[in-house]
Amino acid sequence: MEEDYTILQAQLVYKSNNGKIVLESTSFFNFFDSYLTYFKASFRDFYDVPENAIMHELLPEELQYKMNLSIFAQAWLAYLTEAEGKKLLDKLNFTNEYVDLNEPDLTSTNCPNCKTELKVISEVYKIYCENCCTTQILKTNYNCVSCGALNPTPDNVAKP
Repeated sequence: MEEDYTILQAQLVYKSNNGKIVLESTSFFNFFDSYLTYFKASFRDFYDVPENAIMHELLPEELQYKMNLSIFAQAWLAYLTEAEGKKLLDKLNFTNEYVDLNEPDLTSTNCPNCKTELKVISEVYKIYCENCCTTQILKTNYNCVSCGALNPTPDNVAKP
């Protein structure tokens, strides 16, 4: 069974689609169907072993199964057209799990230390410059979300 899906993986056909490398649909979904058959069988074998009984408690089978298929989807979605990606998510019952994210509004600023141009989200208080390895404070104050009072930016903005 493992040999089947590995052979089909080796036979995947890549093509160019508007400057993006994508997989040819038939070759991918043949591979996917074979991989899913193998995955279900190997997964079942793992959870049926008495020595792995603790795993039912530590990492329930349903959660582990979904996590592994999500990893598979994340790895291959980049190589599928939008329509084929939707088809894959539908086959995996992930259509409600994967949604388009809105890109944050980015502004340009220069690192005060080394002057490298940095792209930042407008609401950010601190930024780390990977060029000079320094952390810079961009906003010295913030408004309390409850009462609106002006407060100094704490050292750890995650714990004001």
